Amino acid sequence: MKIKTLIIGKRSNLSNKLNYAIKDSELIASKSILAEEFSFGKYVNYDGINIIINTFHPTLKFD
Repeated sequence: MKIKTLIIGKRSNLSNKLNYAIKDSELIASKSILAEEFSFGKYVNYDGINIIINTFHPTLKFD
């Protein structure tokens, strides 16, 4: 059984650590998804896909 893990949020340190720790995972930039450059077509041969969304947008800016 082949399962692929997609980690969304390529620039994050946490995403990089997850990619290192999880076998058969791939980092994806959230901008590529928003720009519709990403397609699930190349993952049709997998039995399952796990998606981890790791995006961080601070709502407050400290001066």
